[in-house]
Amino acid sequence: RQMCIRDRYQRRVHGYIIFGYLPLFLTGIFGFLRRERQWDLLGYFLGALAFLSINAHKEERFLVPFFPIVLFLIVYGVHYLCAKRKFGVVRLLLFIGAFLNLVLASYSIFLFKRGSLDVMHHVRDNLKSHDSLYIFASCHQTPFHAFIHRPIDIEFPECVPRFDGVPTESQLMEKVPYFFIEQKLNAKNYTHLVLLSTFTEENETATLLASRGYKIVLSSFYKPRFDTTTFSLGTIELQLYRRR
Repeated sequence: RQMCIRDRYQRRVHGYIIFGYLPLFLTGIFGFLRRERQWDLLGYFLGALAFLSINAHKEERFLVPFFPIVLFLIVYGVHYLCAKRKFGVVRLLLFIGAFLNLVLASYSIFLFKRGSLDVMHHVRDNLKSHDSLYIFASCHQTPFHAFIHRPIDIEFPECVPRFDGVPTESQLMEKVPYFFIEQKLNAKNYTHLVLLSTFTEENETATLLASRGYKIVLSSFYKPRFDTTTFSLGTIELQLYRRR
């Protein structure tokens, strides 16, 4: 049975957490409840946060309406500790929070999903107008024509939400990647392909690409991966293939 890539590599608990300033955030919640005794604001915030953590579809933009409340509670935590005259603890927590946020910001800017830019840079600089490219990744995972500015035929799985129970192309690709890739290659002879390394780790998919004459020309770091089967930390790469 072709195992779903998502099931194999993404069996993990998702949740929104506040990196760096989590101690001050929790202190702010404790102090706010102890001093103000107002449950309506915290009930709304924690209830919405629990719903977002349980929901399978997660995006950072869903948290934007809650940023003012988060910042308020962090500042309230500072105020509560200062009122207790724990100035040394406040300085230490602020330093740790600033340091961790700087590390995470640097990782997000320079490393996380870097492969998208590397691959599309190669596409922009090397592909010709008569070439064709199919991106076997969830939609919007790579820059598109607004970045390439070249008349290159580029396609990717459609992901328009459906409410009739019929899976989208992105969902089909995640559930049965081998058959989805084979179907696309049978329909059109693409000169180039972009795939996540999780797809090509399946022997059937790698054999299919080789039989169609595709050879890897570029592989770049995309994001880290934690395999819960072996409890090991690895990486997912974005790979560009060219047909011989």
